Amino acid sequence: MSEQVLTQILEHMQLLHKGQEQIHQRLDKMDTRLDQLDNRMGQVEAQLDQLGTRMGQVEARLDKVERQLDKVETRLGHVETRLNKVEVQLIQVDSRLEHVEALAADIPLIRRAVLETNEDVKRFELHLQRHDTDIGNHEYSIKIIHYDQLKLHTEIEKLKNR
Repeated sequence: MSEQVLTQILEHMQLLHKGQEQIHQRLDKMDTRLDQLDNRMGQVEAQLDQLGTRMGQVEARLDKVERQLDKVETRLGHVETRLNKVEVQLIQVDSRLEHVEALAADIPLIRRAVLETNEDVKRFELHLQRHDTDIGNHEYSIKIIHYDQLKLHTEIEKLKNR
């Protein structure tokens, strides 16, 4: 029995030894895989570092874009202010235009009044010419009467002196 037991122990030890070798092989494979994982982790970390750098660049660009947008917003504010001023001026122009249109509507009436006034002036001028003629005639008559009066006065004085 001792030989059998020893054989069994030997077989069992061989099995254990085989199991141990398999465990060593598995551990070696696991070490290899862990090394591969470690390498991959190194690559991932490098890529993460690159991504971090890119993200920093993207952030810098976004900051730059944000500053430019702030400038654009400021300019738009100025443009909006100018547009408001232009709008006020347009309202004033519209108001003036309405006033001009109202005045333009009165132009035919004013024209008719001017034409009527011109006709009245022509009539008055004709009357004045007639009156001027009459005045000229009266003036001439008055001169004649004055001359006659002077003659009479002179004769009266002559008669008195005699």
